[in-house]
Amino acid sequence: NSQIRNAAESISNGIMRARAEAVKCNAKVAFAMGAASSWSVLHVDACGNLAASSVVESRPSSEGSKNVAVAVTPTGTDTITFGSLGTVVANADGSAAPTKLDLSSTGSAAGVTLRPLRVEIGAGGDSRVCDPDSKIQNKTPPDPRRCYMP
Repeated sequence: NSQIRNAAESISNGIMRARAEAVKCNAKVAFAMGAASSWSVLHVDACGNLAASSVVESRPSSEGSKNVAVAVTPTGTDTITFGSLGTVVANADGSAAPTKLDLSSTGSAAGVTLRPLRVEIGAGGDSRVCDPDSKIQNKTPPDPRRCYMP
């Protein structure tokens, strides 16, 4: 559970870092998911390509979350590009930006209930970590941990 939480918080922080960098530099900056829960924040060049030589920050999945798998929605997307105003803009390759990332464990623990988490990305570029557990989705009053996207 701690590895899932570490990965979710790290991904959410990486998305916020990319958004802040785009505003600071008044330029396009991308958040790119890698294998497992690894990610990178990169500047986008004038042609719309990710400039591998201009990595702002990156995080390997081996840093506290090696047993975490990430499922991205829509499937096959892995890059969020932020414009100079910090909003999500079109990716240069025409692919859609992810709207949610579901994190789960690839390992197992006897007698332990593993809790998956989700990172939701809003149209304005904001991100939040939430709990997709159906038991908290319809509580009254609403639980602040609930996810907004089904």
